[in-house]
This record gives sequence, structure tokens and C-alpha cells, in this order.
Amino acid sequence: MYNPFSLDERTILVTGASSGIGKSTAIECSKMGAKLVITGKSENRLEETFSMLNGDGHKYMQADLSLQRDIDKLVNFCPTISGCVHCAGIIKLLSVKSIKRQNIDDILNINTISSILLTSSLLKSNKIVNNSSIVFISSLSGVFITNIGESLYSTSKGALSGFAKGAAYELARKNIRVNSIN
Repeated sequence: MYNPFSLDERTILVTGASSGIGKSTAIECSKMGAKLVITGKSENRLEETFSMLNGDGHKYMQADLSLQRDIDKLVNFCPTISGCVHCAGIIKLLSVKSIKRQNIDDILNINTISSILLTSSLLKSNKIVNNSSIVFISSLSGVFITNIGESLYSTSKGALSGFAKGAAYELARKNIRVNSIN
């Protein structure tokens, strides 16, 4: 029976798979037949997600994607993939007057910079095949709305949405689709 949403014969990398949207994304992709490579910061929660995946052939690796060495290890660990879903992210509510440099570094590092660097490294290593898909989990907060205390979060997600647009244009010649989900 034809299933337009089948992920059979596809290997998908999901970041932030130890909780939230990343965990749900990994589980649902496994139900659609994908082989998963999942990563997250918490090894215990990552193992829990791994145990919930349907099918065989999945892999996981604990990684802190705010660290370049962990991005490099993950790229080396990954087989060739036909999709990547960037779900790793944090929210920290801060008033504008209380923002410190470390807050900016922390939020932008995981929400924006790590996804950009991981994507670039995967492409340089030829780990993403043509006719693939790259998905960034962004937010309406980064593009259309925001709330009090979300200025840095909005900044990080707005930048990610902007990067996705540019990457989509550049990678279209390889039939690599790039989208952000807000």
C-alpha cells in the first residue's frame, strides 16, 4: 500500500531527542520506518527515548552540541543520512535589563549556532545525501510574535529561520530541502 509519509530506507538524525519535540519527532519517525540517529545532552533521557523507538538499526550518542568537539564526534559517528531534524534548544526567560553576555552565549550557542555548525559539518563530510531534508525547529517567537522575557529566545529563533531561508536557496541545486517549522 502506498504511503506518502513512509520513511523506509531513510536514516534521520534528530538532535535534542532526549526530551520534548525532539523525543516526539524521533519516536514518530521510527513509526514511519526510519532508522534513527538520535542525540541529546542527557544520556539517561536519551536512552529512554532510544528504548521507545520502533524497528531496528537505530543509534544514539550523548552530545552537548554547544561544544564543537561534540559536534565533530557526532558527525564522525553518523552514517550517511537522508534527513536531519534540529530540535535541540533551550528557553530562558530574561528581562532585557537583566541580560548578561553569558546568557546570550548560552542561548545562541544551543538554539542557533550549534544547528548551523552541525549542518555545515554534515555537508562538508558528505553525510547528507542529495534529495534529503533538513528541518530546523524554530518558533513563531522568532518571526512574528514574542512575549516579555523572550527577547533572547526570539533572537535565536529569528536567526535560525533566516539561516534556513539562505540554506534552502543554496542547497536547492542538490535537491536538499531546508525548512524551518515555527
